[in-house]
Amino acid sequence: LFLAQSDKSATMDDCNPMLTVVPLDKTSVSSVTVYSDRAEVTRLVSVAGLSPGVHEITVEGLTSKADEDSIRIKAGPGCRRSTLLEVSFEVHNKPVADAADGSAAEAKLAELKDLQTALAVATDELARESASKKLIDTYVRGMLSPAND
Repeated sequence: LFLAQSDKSATMDDCNPMLTVVPLDKTSVSSVTVYSDRAEVTRLVSVAGLSPGVHEITVEGLTSKADEDSIRIKAGPGCRRSTLLEVSFEVHNKPVADAADGSAAEAKLAELKDLQTALAVATDELARESASKKLIDTYVRGMLSPAND
């Protein structure tokens, strides 16, 4: 979203835009409508106190599955001297874990590997116990059945 905040008309060519990043968790959901094939979510994004000039306002954290043709912007009542220059939607993938979280992810992977090993051991033990039970059941049935002469 590119927004000109001033008393005069501005264009993208006037200057380099000032970047304002708004994380998704700093927005508020004002309404949600669920349809059979999609959902419409209306969010309120506050960028009060912008200085005059051209601003690039980025809302970070929207789903990459959002329909880019459905993105709409509506200025609030305090934006009378603002001109909307452009609205765009781009997907930028970021790594989920940074270097500080890498050790936590590695620990979870090691824990998962340990659990998978324990499951394999328990599955093997269950198979052995099942085979032993079958053998004992067959022996007991043979001992209890009348002899065939």
